[in-house]
Amino acid sequence: MFLELKKLFFGESGREEFSGALDWSTVTYSGCCPFSAPVRVSGTVSNTSGIVRLVYRAETRLKMPCDRCAAETEKEFSKAFEHVLVASLNGEDTGEFLVVEPGYRLNMDELALADMLLEFPSKYLCKEDCKGLCPGCGANLNSEECRCGAKPVDPRLEILKNLIS
Repeated sequence: MFLELKKLFFGESGREEFSGALDWSTVTYSGCCPFSAPVRVSGTVSNTSGIVRLVYRAETRLKMPCDRCAAETEKEFSKAFEHVLVASLNGEDTGEFLVVEPGYRLNMDELALADMLLEFPSKYLCKEDCKGLCPGCGANLNSEECRCGAKPVDPRLEILKNLIS
């Protein structure tokens, strides 16, 4: 989805609303395709006193395996984003402005994907208190008991066992 912004850049003031659905079913992240549903984006682009500002919200359902127990997990994702848009930069790029393409067009697919991937959690968990998998037998400790019996002792703590005896 492209936003045509020429009128906003050359007008003294103005406001345009937009909305749409982005199909990212083929995008991969951490070895899986997390976008199980189209990403809905909606927002406004406004020019106030010569400052062009983009404000939008992206919403979808993410489907990824839990990083602890590997269970397939589906969660809602909704996040608001804001950018100041410029036609070009004069001098040093501080990273606080977003430069639009020649012809005053903005590719919302690329921008929304970059914004969303930066907001993904570093650890994707099925629930906050996920117990994970047993390192010995591989049992999912959220839904079943460990099958290997004895709990392995961390070799770094083995010396403490000698203090008790």
